[in-house]
Amino acid sequence: MNNKINYNFIHDYMLTYCDGAGIYTLSNQPNTVYSFNYIENMKVNNHGYGWMTLYADEGSRNLSIKNNVCKVKQHDRIAWICMQNNGEGSKDCIVDNNYINTKTEFGNNRQSITNTIYCENAMWPAEALNIIKNAGIEAEHIDIKKKFEICKFNLK
Repeated sequence: MNNKINYNFIHDYMLTYCDGAGIYTLSNQPNTVYSFNYIENMKVNNHGYGWMTLYADEGSRNLSIKNNVCKVKQHDRIAWICMQNNGEGSKDCIVDNNYINTKTEFGNNRQSITNTIYCENAMWPAEALNIIKNAGIEAEHIDIKKKFEICKFNLK
């Protein structure tokens, strides 16, 4: 409830498992917003799937998905969004003004998906480029990523 998933650069996900997404929700999420994220999935896992950039799974409710850039490998098993339509499905969600490079989507459960800007070959307009530029670790916190990389290297 009241979750904010904003300004992230999410990439290279779903390399092992075969059900999920860059941003995945499950169940009721009142006042949850994910926006201004750049989600990139250019790899297909060993099951032959890449899955979604955005996924509102069963029972997802009352969330807002706006102003994201979704870049996926051009592959029929990778979609930019899934609004689950099995079981309870997802309901009462707002999906608006997202930039995409594929028209593939899975089950929208009669959700209103509006103002989607399709950009063939990821030829992004200025607004999308601005989202990409501002996604990810802020410059003043880049040392956190460097510490993580050192730690990850030492764990191997």
